[in-house]
Amino acid sequence: MQQAILQKIKEILQGITAIKEIYDYPLDGNPKKFPAAIFYFDSFDNSFETVRDNFIVLRFKLFLVVNLSGTTEAEVYQSIMPKLMDAVVPAINSAWNMGDVEGQRAWGLLTGGNVTLSVEQQAKQATADLTIQVKLSTSV
Repeated sequence: MQQAILQKIKEILQGITAIKEIYDYPLDGNPKKFPAAIFYFDSFDNSFETVRDNFIVLRFKLFLVVNLSGTTEAEVYQSIMPKLMDAVVPAINSAWNMGDVEGQRAWGLLTGGNVTLSVEQQAKQATADLTIQVKLSTSV
């Protein structure tokens, strides 16, 4: 189930032309191309709604990273990151609307969006911290 969702997320992100590099694991270091997307499994919950129905909620972290080299903080916050978010949010929302993962009904929700600045190896980076939450309906 996790592998299928990770692959689905990767396919969605590959369809977003604004993203130049994608990593499907936590990155030790910096991306080589920007904007970059880094995503990986974070956590899950189970909840029984009835004696037959179970919901599994899987959470995946998604970080969108922009390098400030050659641009300004104002441009990143006013133009670059908003355009990137405008491409990512609808791509994920439309792909997960009442979709199916391994025969299980799935709903998707993208949350977060807190953008922070950091200095990484002599260069500033802006990072949007997002969570993709996938809720699956299973029968037991």
